[in-house]
Amino acid sequence: MSTTLKKVKMRKDAKTITEEAVYGKEPTEDTQMIDALNWYARAKTCEDSMRYLIEWVTENDYKDTQIKKLKKCPKYFIPNAYGWMARMDMNGINIGAKYMSQLKAWVKRGMDQAQYVEDLKKEEQKTNEPTTKKSLNLLIKEAIDEKASSIMAEIDEWYDDFFDGGFKGDPDLFSFLEACQAKPKHVEIVVDRIGVYMAEFYVVQEGIDKDFCEAYKFMKPKDVKAVIKWLETLKSQAEQFVKVHKSKKGPRKVKTKYKNIGKLVEKLEVVDIDFQSGGYVAKSLEKSKIIGAKELWAVTPKGDIKRFLSESASGFSISGSTLKNVTSLEHWKAPQRSTQDKEVFRKLILNEGTKFPASGRKPLDFKNFKVVDSTNYRIAKHLIWYVK
Repeated sequence: MSTTLKKVKMRKDAKTITEEAVYGKEPTEDTQMIDALNWYARAKTCEDSMRYLIEWVTENDYKDTQIKKLKKCPKYFIPNAYGWMARMDMNGINIGAKYMSQLKAWVKRGMDQAQYVEDLKKEEQKTNEPTTKKSLNLLIKEAIDEKASSIMAEIDEWYDDFFDGGFKGDPDLFSFLEACQAKPKHVEIVVDRIGVYMAEFYVVQEGIDKDFCEAYKFMKPKDVKAVIKWLETLKSQAEQFVKVHKSKKGPRKVKTKYKNIGKLVEKLEVVDIDFQSGGYVAKSLEKSKIIGAKELWAVTPKGDIKRFLSESASGFSISGSTLKNVTSLEHWKAPQRSTQDKEVFRKLILNEGTKFPASGRKPLDFKNFKVVDSTNYRIAKHLIWYVK
């Protein structure tokens, strides 16, 4: 004998009846705010909280574009308590001016966050390399964001306590960050997010944004200043944490790249300058000593004088006959037309064979020489002097 089960439609109010049997009736205008919050926290979910917020903005004449943005807000971004407050306000329960202002501020943040997420998605769509597997860099970034979010959750609690405590109290974020073993990368994100909070209150202080001014109208000017000072203290402590913990790593060790310097400079042709008339010879530097130098002077028999500087930790390197890691170049051209010009040039180079070039030689020494605008770093056939 077979039994056929008949599908029975559940009454629409069955869920409500069950809810009332477990938790009691939904709070009404006669209920105290704390009792109402406890009831919603036990009986309702995050989805209910977002639904209440959307109903609340609809009833309070927000624009359609704003309502659409709020609907796209990430699920857990706005704390559930503000959804309960929205429902309580619609049910006639007085939540007070302070919590009403905070509710409006969180609704505004939810809309801004939805816009931020939408912009991120647009940027992702522009990528021409779709992949289903997350890269290692993305996984690392997500882990850093998650840690930063957990730190911000604690700061949000301090933020609420600061409001409830009459805008008094000094935070100790530095100790908290050390206790939770935060890394500089986590705290750099926290610094940025605290900056967003500060921007809100700067806007309120200057009276720039109508929505934020309306949301925080319950606050006196001295209260706004107190919040800004409190946030600045947080930001300063976070920045100090980053600075201290980055410096603990110590200076970065620079490893030399040059295992075979001789091979690097073997194609380089340096020359000696011989002034037969005076019997003087200016000798060129040993080629291998150019690698790692921070200052180089290069002179040609035709009157070119170049001064190279490098601010790189590893100094100059060579590629073929081209000098690398050059920070700046000064280039002068000494005239070679007359015998007198050549004599001036000879005396400048020889300078009794030892003094030129002196570190820090001023261009005034070359006041009669032409300044050349050059970016040519080649020293294939040059007389080279070297300064460490």
